[in-house]
Amino acid sequence: MTDGVSLERLDAARDSDDNGNWHSASSSDNYATHGYLNSQDYQSSTGSAEFSLSAEYVSPDNDGYQDVVNINYALNEPGHVAAINIYSDKGVLVRALASNQVLGNTGNINWDGTNDLGEKARTDIHIILVEPFDLDGNRAQFRLPIVVATRL
Repeated sequence: MTDGVSLERLDAARDSDDNGNWHSASSSDNYATHGYLNSQDYQSSTGSAEFSLSAEYVSPDNDGYQDVVNINYALNEPGHVAAINIYSDKGVLVRALASNQVLGNTGNINWDGTNDLGEKARTDIHIILVEPFDLDGNRAQFRLPIVVATRL
């Protein structure tokens, strides 16, 4: 008998009819987590933060694990534009990820852990600086720490 793979909600706070809110259970949990926290549990950020990261680190070695990080956002109203830059812990610009990026109410932008030359960013702590502004010219800044990791 072949067992199936459970379909799990990523975020219990999101609508169940949201097709993007479902994912197969992980193989490390034998494709099911009956009665336990879902293996693919990914809760939306709460509180006043409008921008969050999908992970605390990115490992851009193309092994299929944590090769990219999502910069997730949820905005209260439409009409936002953002600049997104990645800086080293010393404040040196590593990657100009987005300039005047038009944002929807919700979404995400991916960073693959590379610098402006397309090379893997240095293994270290980095800061993703998100600077959104709205149609009225109101600006904000969000500093999101991220680690660029590598195998040793």
